[in-house]
This record gives sequence, structure tokens and C-alpha cells, in this order.
Amino acid sequence: MVQGIAQDTFKIKIYRELLSVYIKMAICTSFAPIVLWSQEIPLDSIDKLLTHNLGVEQHKNLLWMGAEKSLEQDSTVYRTKDFTSELRSLPEIQNDSASLMRALKLDAHADRVMGNYIKSIDQFKVCHDYFQRTADTANWAFSANQLGTMHVFMGKNEKAQGYLFEVYDLYKSQGNILRLAQATNGLAIFYDNINQEEKAIERYTEALKMFQEIKDTMGQANVHANLGITYTDRGEYGKAEYHLSMQGKLDSLLNTQWGLGFFFDYLGYLREKQGRYQEAYQSHLQSLKIREKLPSHFNITESRISLAAVLIRLGHYDKAIIEANKVFEKYDERQSLHQLQSSYELLSEAYEGKKDMAKALDYHKLYKKISDSVFNSDMIETITEKDAKFERVQKESEIAILNLRNESSQKIIGQKDRTILMSGTGLFLVSLLCIGLYLITRKYLGQRQQLAKALSDKDILLREIHHRVKNNLQLISSLLTLQGRSIDSKSAQIAINEGKSRIRSMALIHQDLYQKENLTSVNTQRYFNNLCQELFTTYNTSKDQVHLETDIDDIAIDVDTLVPLGLMTNEIISNSLKYAFPNHKKGHLKVVLKGENKGLYLKVSDDGIGYDPKEVSVKSFGNRLILSLAQQLEAELKISTTKGTTVEIIMQKLNIETYD
Repeated sequence: MVQGIAQDTFKIKIYRELLSVYIKMAICTSFAPIVLWSQEIPLDSIDKLLTHNLGVEQHKNLLWMGAEKSLEQDSTVYRTKDFTSELRSLPEIQNDSASLMRALKLDAHADRVMGNYIKSIDQFKVCHDYFQRTADTANWAFSANQLGTMHVFMGKNEKAQGYLFEVYDLYKSQGNILRLAQATNGLAIFYDNINQEEKAIERYTEALKMFQEIKDTMGQANVHANLGITYTDRGEYGKAEYHLSMQGKLDSLLNTQWGLGFFFDYLGYLREKQGRYQEAYQSHLQSLKIREKLPSHFNITESRISLAAVLIRLGHYDKAIIEANKVFEKYDERQSLHQLQSSYELLSEAYEGKKDMAKALDYHKLYKKISDSVFNSDMIETITEKDAKFERVQKESEIAILNLRNESSQKIIGQKDRTILMSGTGLFLVSLLCIGLYLITRKYLGQRQQLAKALSDKDILLREIHHRVKNNLQLISSLLTLQGRSIDSKSAQIAINEGKSRIRSMALIHQDLYQKENLTSVNTQRYFNNLCQELFTTYNTSKDQVHLETDIDDIAIDVDTLVPLGLMTNEIISNSLKYAFPNHKKGHLKVVLKGENKGLYLKVSDDGIGYDPKEVSVKSFGNRLILSLAQQLEAELKISTTKGTTVEIIMQKLNIETYD
């Protein structure tokens, strides 16, 4: 009896659901009501309704709703293509260009989410051209945004720039804050991708304010994630920690697996840079587990690249090679130059760790070839020119708006009080003065533009020089490694490894210079954090064994000062890691750098076993190098070995710039 009542209740529920659907279908006559309705009905209910014998129009509307609804969840994205495939088979869809483009846009969006970038780009290009011709601004901007973002991820920066500028202008003209925030975030990602971090942070901050204004939680989470990874690259780990923490909280509130996949991947990258390799490995593993349940091949590959990097740091070279080789799986669907470049670089490092120098050099050459193609001088020059033009157009647009407002105000004033215009002589003199000022200003602006172009050309050339110097230093390091393989003398091997370490300390400076906007000075906080990280890796010292503490002012130092200072720091830290903690003894290493009274104070101290500086200074090339460089910088050098070893370097009258 109870079972019969339950069955009747279920039938009544289904009948009411179907009746509600038929009523709503009778009302729905446009796309907007369908979207609102689709948000109320779950996908499984749409599937059930499609099994009933409905009218042609009702069946078609349900297919549209299913295609839209399946895009809302990562786990159901693949269903979108099933719905659109059936839609395109309908004669009324085949004969309607607008409906065909709507279906193609949904297909392209699904392929983007699943990581099939090549197919998605081909489809979105068709949509983009159609929506541009038909002046469908909303869909035109949406297509341009998707194309720009995918080209950024694939390393095709010049194409990405054109689409992202286009979508920014479209959304700005519409006055839609949400879309403008998304476009601004896209521009920031582009700038980040070409290593213009200052511009990227400026755009990220702008986007974050807009997302906060409209209380868009997902948008805020995305920007916090991007800022987290940017500050990690800059070595500003405190700021990175804050933004990634904010991203994790927001994505947890949203319960989005897609966002949490990024959170654990980015957190792992931060932990790796901090030298906390086991924590980094666990974070990357968690990210991969999440992403393997989602449809995007692109994001899965990102996690594999991250895993390979930290496995190399842990010394698990064979496992790292396996993960790096998985980047080539389904590569034709993504064709990401960045992922290919990362894979070759990691394979080179892994084989170097295995002492297979022939393969290491082969993969390094492949890495360098792609690196030079992504960051070649012609491409950088073109992007810089387009960026300058974009900024100029934006400024001119703002000036034009101000001029229009000013003209309107003048007309109102003129209408209210025409007696002001009675003096023709005064007006004539003012006109002559304005013309004179205009001609002078025009000449001045022309000179400024010529000077700006000359400076831009010089910056491009200088950036390319720093890039090539860094690559050549890396090549020298690789050649030293190869040479070391043919040497049996242990002392010679040690000398070669120390030489490689010194070369790396200089390469880091040139890497920083070509990646940043300032081409003459280097951020000390970022440089010294990276140098410490490199040395801990070189001497296979974990931060669980030797705890590293840094207190480094965020200042800029010119290259002529930083190269010798970096070499000195390299020698001092190397000595500590090599000699202060024998037999894996645990200890503490502290690096302090302060800009004081237009001078510089550097202190490196450890609590290790200490040594006799007089004895070592006679025998050690490293210590002789420290003394020579200190004289070159006219620096005061103090060495204390009472409790461990402390080395202090004091320099006066330096040109130091403090970052805000």
C-alpha cells in the first residue's frame, strides 16, 4: 500500500514537471527566456524531457538549453558537443546563419575548456569574423577574448596582443564593468607572459578593483591567483603568499575544482621557489589529481610540467623525465610553445642531473631555439610599437572626451552670457596666442615622439643583448659540465663546479635585466632570493637541513655594482654550504642586505663549525676573489669566526633606488 502511494506520488511529480515545462515552452519565444529557464532545470531533467515525444520547436529549445547548461560544469562540458551536433542536423538550423554561429560558438567554447586549443581557435575565428560583420558586439568581443587568451597560453604573443586590444576597446565602449574587468585581466596575463611584470601588476590591480566593485567572487579569485604567480616570479614571496591564500579561500567558497587545481599548482610553485620541495611536490600532486578528473588537457600538462620541475629539485631525474615527456601527448591539440619550451628545458636539466651530457646539450639547444623564437627582437619591437600605439589611442580618447566636455561647457557659458564675446580684438589675440602655443606644442610633441622611439629602439636592442648574454653564459656552463665529464681529478671537478656557480650568479643578473622593464638596474630582493635558491640546489642542500633566513631590502642596484657583489655573495654562501655543516649537520644561514645612508650593508652569517680566515685566504681562490672584488668596490670587508662564520661587506656612496 505504501509502495503504491509512493509510485502515484512520483507519477504526479513527473506530470507536474512536464506540465510546467510545456507551459514555459509556450511562453518562451526568444533566447533570453530560454537561458533563464535553463538555469532552473538541471541537466538530467533536460535529458529525461528529451526522451518524450515533444513538438519540433520544444525539442529544439531543450537542445539549446542542454548545450548551454552542460558548459556550466567541467564534468559535463563534453555533452555540449552532443547537443550542438544534433542541433546542426536540424534543417531549420542549417538554413539559419545566426543559429549555426550560435552552435559553433558553443562548440568552440567546449573545445577551449577541454584544452583542444587548435580546434577551438579555428572555430572562434569563424565566429569572430561573422559577429564582426553582423555588428554583434557582445559575441564579437567574447570571441576576440577567447582567441586572445588562447594565443597567450600558446606563446603566440603578437597575435594575442591584437585580439586583446580589440576586446578591451569593445568592452570599454560598452561600459560593462564585468566584461571590462575580464578584458583587463586578459591584458595583464599578456604583459606577464612577455615579462613586463610592472605593467601586468598594474592591470591586475585595476581588474581586481573592478571585480571587487561588482562583488564577482570568481573574478577576484582568478586575479589573486595571477598576482600570486607573478609575485612568486619576482621573488616577493610574502605578497605571493597573501594573494594565493586569498585565491584558495575564494575558490573554496565557490567549490570550483577548476580553481582549486590552479591554487594547488601555484602554491606548489611558490613552495618550490622557497626551497620547500616536499611540500611543493605534494601540492603539485594534489593539483594533478584534481585536473585529471577535469576535461582540460592543457591544465593537466601544466601540472605535469610543475611535477617534473620539483622532481628534478628532489633528485628524482628518471621520474622527472617521464613527466616531462608526457607534455608531448596530445600536443597537436594544444601546440603551446611555452609548454614545449618548458619540457625541453626540464629534460635538459634532468639529463644533466643523470650525467648524460650529450642529451642534456641536445635538449638545451631545442629549448634555446624555441626561447629565441618566442622572445626574438623583431617580435618584441612589433609588440612594443603596438603597445605604445594602444596606450596613445587610449590617452587621445580620454583627451577627446575631456575636450568634448570642455566644448559643451563653453557653449553653455556662451549661451548664458553672450556679452563676454563682445571684444573681437581680444578674441583675435587669444586665437593668435593659441595658434602659437599649438605650433610650439606640436613641435615639442614631435621631438618627444622621436626621442621616445629612439629610446624604445635602444631598449629593445639592449634587452636582446642581455637575453643573448644570459643564453651564452648558460651554454658556457653546459660546456664546462661536458668538460668535467672527461676529467678524473677530483680537485679539477670541484673547480669546474665552482666556475659554473659563478657563471650562474652572473647569468641571473642578465636574465633579470632582459625580463624586466628597467634595463640598467636589478631588484636585489628578487636577485638574492634566486641566487640563494640556485646555490642550495647546486650543493644539494635542503632547507630542512640548513634553514635559510633572508632580510633583504627591496632596492635597485646598477649592474656594475651588482655583478661583483653577486660574485662575492656566491663565494660566501658557497663556502658556508660546503664547509660549515659537514656530515649533513643541521644549521642556520642568514643573508642580510640593507641600503643605509646612500650605502650598502651586506651580511652573511652561519652557525656552522667556522674556519681560520688567514689560512683559507692563502689557499682558496674563492677567498682571494672576495678580497679582490671588495677592493674593486672600495668596500670594507669584515670576517668573524667566533660563533660560526660571519662576513660583513660595507659600501659607501652608491646610487641606490628604493622600490615603493
